[in-house]
Formats: sequence, structure tokens, C-alpha cells
Amino acid sequence: MKFSGILLSLFITATLFSIPVLSEEIASTLNVSILSEKDAIFPGECNKYIATVDNHGGMQRVDFIIEGTRLAWITLGDAYYDFNNSGSKNVMFYLCPPIGTPSATHNFVFNARDRINNRTTSQPFAMYIMDRPYLELRDVTTSKDNYKIGEDVDFSVNVRNLGLSDAKRIKILAEISGQGAPEKQRLEIPLIEAERGASATGKFEFDRFEARGNYVITGSIVDDIGDVLYTKTKNVRIEEKSEVKKDTAVKSNALSKEVVMSEINTGNKKETVVFESRGLSYLALYSFNRQPDSIEYSGAHKIFRWTCDLAPATSCSVSYVVEYWLFLVIIIAALGITYVVYSIVEQPEIKKKLVRVHEREHTVHIIIKNRSRKALREVHVVDVIPDIVSVVPNSFSPSIKPIAKGKRGGTEIVWTFAKLEPKEERVLTYKIRPLVMLMGNVRLPKARIYAVDALGKKYRAESAVMVD
Repeated sequence: MKFSGILLSLFITATLFSIPVLSEEIASTLNVSILSEKDAIFPGECNKYIATVDNHGGMQRVDFIIEGTRLAWITLGDAYYDFNNSGSKNVMFYLCPPIGTPSATHNFVFNARDRINNRTTSQPFAMYIMDRPYLELRDVTTSKDNYKIGEDVDFSVNVRNLGLSDAKRIKILAEISGQGAPEKQRLEIPLIEAERGASATGKFEFDRFEARGNYVITGSIVDDIGDVLYTKTKNVRIEEKSEVKKDTAVKSNALSKEVVMSEINTGNKKETVVFESRGLSYLALYSFNRQPDSIEYSGAHKIFRWTCDLAPATSCSVSYVVEYWLFLVIIIAALGITYVVYSIVEQPEIKKKLVRVHEREHTVHIIIKNRSRKALREVHVVDVIPDIVSVVPNSFSPSIKPIAKGKRGGTEIVWTFAKLEPKEERVLTYKIRPLVMLMGNVRLPKARIYAVDALGKKYRAESAVMVD
């Protein structure tokens, strides 16, 4: 029994002395190093850190804890990590002092603690907060308040540094709100010297057909994490109107005509347009690619109308073909009739009239007239005296004696005139006596006239015979 008690005492003593030694070995298996992007930042900026925890021991869970007086500035990605065996773990965290933080050095400690044995390995780090210059966002300006269709809206965000030190890399956010507004723009002013001003400039490009109405431009100064620090606005307007361009194309020939009318709206506002075209009410055949919405009759004409609703950047066209062949046929016929009538009117006129003096003597009157507007030349008047009558000697009047030539059944007499002026009229007379007693009136043949005008055109006419 005494020997057993001695052995138990030795075991307890060895155990008590071995516990601190084991804890020191576990603690020594963790190693921490910290890598920082910056050693000093301005208020409103963020600094990124990577803490590398090396585990040289076996499987264990390690907690990550940061100590310091400004823990609200810290954003820690992982609170703990389970190591299955030896290895490394990168722990990422951010330090973001808010706007208004005074210039000072702030100390922190990153701790890696084994949860089982409650042993901690620590790595201190510090961050210096620099004095940020005092910035004033003065205003947002544009070159004008009202813009025309298709114009870009230019702008300037004007900032002044009221501090005593230079301000670098000032971040500007420019936005515009309204119909069809483009994306916001992120700009940067590289440097503003102390007690100086500078501007960030840009322009918003719009879809010509979509942009219209009122817009609000918002300019802001933002910090590194995108939080808005200061804001100013500016109101502008893009005009709203329709711009309709018209075009009419006509292709025609002797028998038909094709008309194409088109209109396009190059504005940013919807517009209702009316096509109008006039045509003949008759003697023309129409074919349309689209039937007119209305047809109005006005005397000898028709008025065709089509209506189109034109949204921005849209067009509308109508076309029709009119055929004139029926009209042309009538015109040709009318011209033909006119020509015939004109030819008749242009013919010289000749009349032959028998006047009874008494039973044994008659007077023959031959009346010729130039109805043309042109003089007639080489005028020949031809008459025939039948064998049953004889001409009273020296009865020709005027005293121009015709040339006589015998022919079967009678004698042909011909008067010749060098010229017959326009509208000139002449009367030729002579007397005849029947050779035998005749019952009733003497029947005489027709007289004829032949002539040529200055152009060489030949004319011929024949008289009727009237008895008085």
C-alpha cells in the first residue's frame, strides 16, 4: 500500500508539471502576419488588410478577434476557421474611418485564439488618419437651360477646396433623371489646391427620338465606398416637337402617271399627317396601294386624302397610278374632228346660182370665197355649159373671158386667177339661152374650184346648184 501511494503521488506531480508545457507547445503552433494596402488614409476612405494565420499544429478551431478603441470602423470577413491539419488561412478585413474623424494614430490588435486550449497569438497594427481638406460642392452648371432635339446635355460639377491642404482624387457622381435618361457617370478631379476650385465636366448623350421634357442633373461628391457626401442639382429641358419631312416623287409618260408621297417624323413627338392629292373626276383610271380615307369632289377634280399617325423615327407613304389612255383617246378623237372641221373651214367656198331672167334667157352666178387665213394661188374655177344651152355673147362679167374647151355633152370653161387673198370674195356671171324650148328649170352641172396655198397644199371644192 505504501508503494502504491508513492506511485500515485509521482503521477499527479508529473501531470501537474506537464500541463503548462503542453499549452506552450499548442500556442507556439499559431503564427500571425498582417499585410496592409496603406499606412495612412483620409476620413471616408477604406483600407484593406489581409491577416495570414499559419497553423503548425493539428486539427483545431481558431477564433479571429480584433481589439481597439474604434472597432466600429472594422469590417471582419471571417470570425473563426476550422483547421483540419497544419496550413494557412488568409483573413480579410477593412478599416473605414468615417468623415469627420480627426487626424490621429489609432492602434489595433489582431488575435488568433485556439478555442480548445484558450491560447492566443496576437499581431498589433496601427493606422494613421490624415487631415482631409474641407470640400464644398458649389453647384452644377450647364451651358444652357433648354436644349434642342438631338443635342447632348453638357454639365460641370464645380467643387472648391476650403481647406489648407491640397485635395487629391475627388470622386464625383453625375446622374440625370427623366424620359430616356442615360446611365450615370463617375468622374474624378485629380487635384484641387488649397483654397482653389476645380470642375468635373461631362455630357449626357440622348436618343434623339426618345429624349424630351424636363430633366434633373444631380452632382455628388462621394467617398471611396460610394457614400454620398454632398449633393447639388440642376434642372434642364429638352424641347418636344415633331419634325416631319415630306417628299413627293412623280413618274409619268404619255399614258400614265405614278405618284409616291412619303413623310418621315424626325422629331421626338408623335404627329398626325394628312396626304392630299388632286386628280380628274373623269376620263382617268386610278389604282392605289392604299385606298384613300376620304375622297372629295370639286368640280372636274377629285381630292384624295390619307391620314397617318407618325411616332418618332417612323415614316408613312402612299402611292397611286393614274392611267390617261381613255382621256388620250378622246383627245385624239377631238383633235381629229377639229382637224376635219378646220380642213373644211379652210377649203375655199364656191356657189353656183341660176337666175331666171325670162323664158329665153338665164343668168348664171358663180360665187367664190377664200375662207382661209392664207392666200390662195393658182386659183382655177371650172364650169361646164351643157349642149342644150348657149352662152350669150359678151355676157361674161367681169370681163375676164374664160378658156373654153369642148368635151362630151358640153363645153368646159375655166377662169384662172393668180391670187385670192384671205376672206376675198369674187362673183363670176354669164348669161345662157336654151337652144330648145324646155319644160321646167334648166338643170346645170356643178362648178368646181382648184387652188394651192403658199406651202403647196392643194384645195378643191365643188358647188351646189341653186335656182332662183
